[in-house]
Amino acid sequence: MKALVLLYYWPPSGGPGVQRGVKLCSGLLREGVEPIVVTVDPAAYRLPGEYAPDPTLAGDTPQSVRVTTTPSGYRRGPRDILTRLRVFRAAWHADPARWFERQAGWLAPATDALLREIRATRPDVLLTSSQPYTAHLAGRAAKLATGIPWVADFRDPWTLSWGRSWPSRRALDWELRREEEVLGDADVVIANTPGTRGEFLGQRPWLDPRKVRVVRNGYDPEDFRVAAAAKPAGEFRIVHAGSFRARPPGLHRRGLRALLDRGGPEPVPYDLSTHSPKPLFDAVARLAADQRKRVRVRLVGAVDVGWMNVAREAGL
Repeated sequence: MKALVLLYYWPPSGGPGVQRGVKLCSGLLREGVEPIVVTVDPAAYRLPGEYAPDPTLAGDTPQSVRVTTTPSGYRRGPRDILTRLRVFRAAWHADPARWFERQAGWLAPATDALLREIRATRPDVLLTSSQPYTAHLAGRAAKLATGIPWVADFRDPWTLSWGRSWPSRRALDWELRREEEVLGDADVVIANTPGTRGEFLGQRPWLDPRKVRVVRNGYDPEDFRVAAAAKPAGEFRIVHAGSFRARPPGLHRRGLRALLDRGGPEPVPYDLSTHSPKPLFDAVARLAADQRKRVRVRLVGAVDVGWMNVAREAGL
């Protein structure tokens, strides 16, 4: 059996999404399935907004997996100009297909590569994994063109993601329609949590619940066969791995961008204050006042300088 797998994130890219795809391919090999990977040219990982390369993940890549790379289709020049002029969100409103996500230009190269691989290798199934959601748009195009069975894997929700906002109702509606097309045309939809599965089904009662499955994020025990890190006796250590999605205090948008933001739809109504490190900083500051307790906090990942200023103001 052959599985054609479309993944934007693949070593040498870092970040969390790449690991789910790499471990999936390793698991497929153990089950006797030959994965064929289509991904983006590694040069795309040096573009703005990407995760830093992680050379340690190269050792997780199965050597027997054939990998095909494509151009990214990234429109850096026009995007940079629109951003500098502070009219990017207006452009996004006018042409959502072109600007709805940074990797939207990958749709044509990814679709072409999938169609070539389907003709050349005749895989039994196609699996696409998001983010970016452009991967699912390419998968749907390949499904409609060839009839290949298609699995759409959502590592995060799409329009229900609490970390996203839109410049206008028009832009949001465009993505809602694309999401419905993906959910409707995929033969199997994978959510990474039971909650996401419930949201998919709750928002779209017409969706067949039998085809929406859950494959949770997890870990590979082999990756943790290492010695425990040494730490001073009596030290309590807190480690946060990832990003804080709440904006640091003092970050305000100005000009036309701010006007467009105020006129656009509100993000999905999650309480982003729960994604702020300020309560942690305040608690550690109180503990630091007690000389008998030694607490160390390690923030692993990109941390906005504004949050570091908040930590300093707390006396840390």
